This record gives sequence, structure tokens and C-alpha cells, in this order.
Amino acid sequence: MSNVKPLCVDLDGTLIFDDMVPKSIYLLLKKNIFYIFLFPFWMFKGFAYVKRQVAKRVEFDPASLPYNQTLLGFINQQRQLKRKVLLVTASDQLIAEKIANFLGIFDEVIGSDAVVSYSGVRKLKKLQEKFGVEGFDYAGNAYVDLKVWAGSHEIIIVSDDACLIKKAEKLNKRVTVFKGI
Repeated sequence: MSNVKPLCVDLDGTLIFDDMVPKSIYLLLKKNIFYIFLFPFWMFKGFAYVKRQVAKRVEFDPASLPYNQTLLGFINQQRQLKRKVLLVTASDQLIAEKIANFLGIFDEVIGSDAVVSYSGVRKLKKLQEKFGVEGFDYAGNAYVDLKVWAGSHEIIIVSDDACLIKKAEKLNKRVTVFKGI
């Protein structure tokens, strides 16, 4: 397994059939609606800052999330083969770490911080800095992931979107498809 590329897995819509950003905002406002008045001030520092402020204040139970059981099975198979597995997400690092700690299947977590939101090209650059061009396999679910797949070694799609699958196949890489939402 020494020449096997690390498996990088997206969170929102891929590992879980949910999106932690709107879910976290909802949970925060449910906890205290008056947080709504802080959002305009947070937005002046960018969306990554908003996500960090929400993540610092919100509580959630990772066991209650709708996990993609098929993908979890695949990840566990890869772990048994001693493959390195990372959770790589545009969701905030604090939220991603809580989920990763609950699952106990990730070697590393790369999430957004108060400055950078790791989505699309930013996620690709981060992974290429760490593993090199085509130095990783990537599991994602959305059109924004096409940018990451373009620089990955192997494509893993968690979606039923035929158009997305077709676009990914045009990247001329090995494509594995898992059922989406």
C-alpha cells in the first residue's frame, strides 16, 4: 500500500447527507435568536469568519447526523488496508474535528478556519501543497468538487447527478460512483 494515494473525503453531502453550515446556523439561532444581530458584523470579516464564530458557539450531537453508510463502509475497508484517510471540508475545522473524533476513522482533518474556507480551488491548492499534483484521491458530491477532481488522482463521486458524473468522467481519470441523497 506504500504507493497508494491518501483518500481525502468531503463532509457536506458526501460523508453526511446534510450541510453543516446551514445546520449550524440554524442550531445557533435556535439556541438564541439574538445572535442574528452579530451576523452583519461577522460578515465584514468574510464567510470563513462567520463559520468560525458559529462553530465556536454551536453544540450538536455527531451521532445524530445522517451518515452515508455505504461510504463509511468503503472508508473502513480502506483503513483496514492501512490507507491514510483525511476529512477535508469547507465546514469549519472545529465542527469537522468533532465529527472526525466521533467516527474515529480519519488520520487528519482539514477544515476551514476563521480566514480561509477550503472549497473548490482553495481545497485543491491545499491538497496539492500537501500531496502534490494528482497525489491524492478525492471523494466529493458537487459541481464545486470538479475543480478538486481535476487535480486529484482518482475521482470518487457521491451523487446520482448524471450530468455531474458525465463531467467528472471527461476528466479522464478513474471514477467510482456511490449513491447520493
